[in-house]
Amino acid sequence: MRLKPQATPAVACIDLVSTRMTIIKLKNELEKLIAKGHGRKLVCVDKSKVTHPLESDGVCIIPATAAAIQTHEMQDDDGGWKVLSDGRTATRTALVITAEC
Repeated sequence: MRLKPQATPAVACIDLVSTRMTIIKLKNELEKLIAKGHGRKLVCVDKSKVTHPLESDGVCIIPATAAAIQTHEMQDDDGGWKVLSDGRTATRTALVITAEC
């Protein structure tokens, strides 16, 4: 299922670029998100922004550059936007990870 970013701003963001992200740092940042009530949110990867110039040479592990709680519109199985019974477009809130080199 593809996700379409909405114009809503991120509720919380983990900055992975300005600091070296270690497991301890990631754990501490995730604990902050859990304390804000985001503990049961899905973790997704924004594939449109996960790129590396050496991918064609087989690079498949790319450092993450950002992670943020975002709300996205969802698509159904045939590629259209998923619509709820009341006519609204279905959305999902998740921790979205991106990576850009």
